[in-house]
Amino acid sequence: MDVPKKEKPIEFRLKNIQVTNCSLHKPDQVIKKNQNFGYSFTFGVHFDKENSEIIIEILSSIYFSPKQQSVIGEITIQVYFSINNFSDFIEGENQFAFPEDFIIMLISISFSTLRGIVVEKTASTLQHSIILPIVNVKEIINKQKPKNK
Repeated sequence: MDVPKKEKPIEFRLKNIQVTNCSLHKPDQVIKKNQNFGYSFTFGVHFDKENSEIIIEILSSIYFSPKQQSVIGEITIQVYFSINNFSDFIEGENQFAFPEDFIIMLISISFSTLRGIVVEKTASTLQHSIILPIVNVKEIINKQKPKNK
């Protein structure tokens, strides 16, 4: 009989948040009260063994409309998570065994952080009505993964 493998607990905390890029562009047209914006997001996950950190980077582009033709804003953030027991998840040189659900949770926390940053950065601007949508992070990650040929 197979005994289910018990997952190691992960001891972590939010360590730092950096806005590495924030540029807002004047739209070509007037933003209407109920304007539908377009969005694109790219997530990056970086493992820093020396500092026992996982860094989540999110690159976001905000478009005037869902057609994604005219960029009116770009914001990139890096969210640093300190992992107390990072060494428990090292499997080899540049190979880490953190559970996928844990990484997705960190990306979700980071995306929610980005949502607040966008509200703060766009306050008192032409783009003040932008609120990032609620997204399925796992779905976006799956679209980013390279397809096997």
